Amino acid sequence: MSRKSIFEMKSPRRSRTTALTWLFDLLLLGGYAACGLLTYFLFLNGAAAQHARQATPLPLETAAPPGFEAPVPPPSEAPVEPAAPPPPAAPAPSEAAPAPPLEPGGKDLTAAMNAYVLAINKGKYADARAMRADPNIPSLEGLKKTKAMKLLAVVAYPRISRTQGSIWVKLKIDKSAGKPVYWRGRIDWESRNGRWMTVKWDSQAVAPDADEPAAAH
Repeated sequence: MSRKSIFEMKSPRRSRTTALTWLFDLLLLGGYAACGLLTYFLFLNGAAAQHARQATPLPLETAAPPGFEAPVPPPSEAPVEPAAPPPPAAPAPSEAAPAPPLEPGGKDLTAAMNAYVLAINKGKYADARAMRADPNIPSLEGLKKTKAMKLLAVVAYPRISRTQGSIWVKLKIDKSAGKPVYWRGRIDWESRNGRWMTVKWDSQAVAPDADEPAAAH
């Protein structure tokens, strides 16, 4: 059997097959290397990002020192307080004020008569005239002719009601001229708007049943 020479040239087909095999091997090795490098860079980037997150310090809540108050920002608008409820409507004033208390023995009417006499003696004729509501009310000029007045006696009639009553009086009236005048009779009183006012002077009336009229104080 004859031996082939080592210098014998190979066939073209075999050379082409060997070249393709080497090329495929190189491509395969390159793919492996690329995959390895890509995997390495992915892991490297992930570790770096995690390390960066861990290295970032979280904000710490510090306790405020004692006595420190955090500043409160001023409100943009003042708080609107609820409207106060409207005050209750005042009751309409009645035409007649409450009646004065009923005093036994006509003391309230006697006090009103004394107030009238005192106004005359002090020259407060307008105040005295304001206590008159009877048909025979004198004018202010006529009332000024009375220089002095004295209540000599007063007796109360049986009371009609809390706002009405009568007294029998004896008056000594000093005029600007002439001798003093004495007036006797019944004076009817009525409470109007909380004030006692005379509604009738009757000089013909008889005194109530009494032996002697009581002297005025």
